Parts: sequence; structure tokens; C-alpha cells
Amino acid sequence: MEAMNWDAVAASAEVIGVIAVLASILYLAKQVAQGNRLNESDSVRTFLNQYNAMLQQLTDPEMNELLRRGVVDFDSLTDPEKSRLHMILWTHYMLGQAQRMIDPAGGEELSKFADYLVSSTMKQPGFQKWWRSVKHALPDQEYVQRIDDYVIPQAVMWENWLPWFTSAKK
Repeated sequence: MEAMNWDAVAASAEVIGVIAVLASILYLAKQVAQGNRLNESDSVRTFLNQYNAMLQQLTDPEMNELLRRGVVDFDSLTDPEKSRLHMILWTHYMLGQAQRMIDPAGGEELSKFADYLVSSTMKQPGFQKWWRSVKHALPDQEYVQRIDDYVIPQAVMWENWLPWFTSAKK
């Protein structure tokens, strides 16, 4: 009879141990999920801050006019203007590339948004010339192909979306 009590105590201890391990695993899973949500929020905040900083420079009337003319006809720009526009477009591309480094599979909504922004930009007639000239020298050709593939079905031409931006200056 004495042995049965110890067997019951041992069985109860095992059940309690299993419950404690499961509770610990569930707690850790919740903590990991919460950490992932925080990282995702930080990623979105960082991306949007960087994108807004890039857009902020376009509030300068001269830079805005440069972008407007470059959208339509890259070749009409002077070499110094092309150089300045290159830096804007390069920053745009690098923001998308940075998001890809965070999310290599490109499955997150922010990655899809970044791809859309870069692709929509590179689809513009003036910017296509720039894109064709630089894309072959970029180290991540898989990302270049992703941008090229994304452009075809989903990017929106700016004249359909922002006609006031792409219209010729009067």
C-alpha cells in the first residue's frame, strides 16, 4: 500500500511537471510573438521615417522641379541635374533594398509596399532610362528582377495617379 502512494505522488509530480513545461513554452511563445510584433513596428517606423526624410528634400522647389522634369524626360536634364536626380532615385532604391534585407522573402506588407514604391518609380518614362543604366551594376540581381517583374502588372503610371505632378510646366 505504501508503494502505491509513492506511485501516485510520482505520477502527480510528472503531470505537474508536464503542465509547468507546457506553461513555460506557451509563455515563451507569447513573448517571442510580442517581440516579433515590436520588431515589425520598429521596421515600419524606420522605413517610413527614412521615406519621409527622402520626400522632405523634394519640398525644395528646385528639387521638386528636377524630379518633375526627370519623370518625363531624363535626357533633357543637364549632367549636374542627372547627378542630383540619381541621388534621389538611388535613395529610393536603397530604401526598398534595405527592407528586402529585413524581409528576404518579401512576404511582409511593408516589403510589398516598398517593392511597389520602387517599381512605380522605376516605371516612369524618364526614370526607366536611369534604371536601365544602373540596374545591371547592382549586386542583388534577384531584387532587380523582382522590381522589374513587379513593374509589369502592378505599378501605376504617375500620370494616371498624379497628373498634376507629371504635366509639363506651363
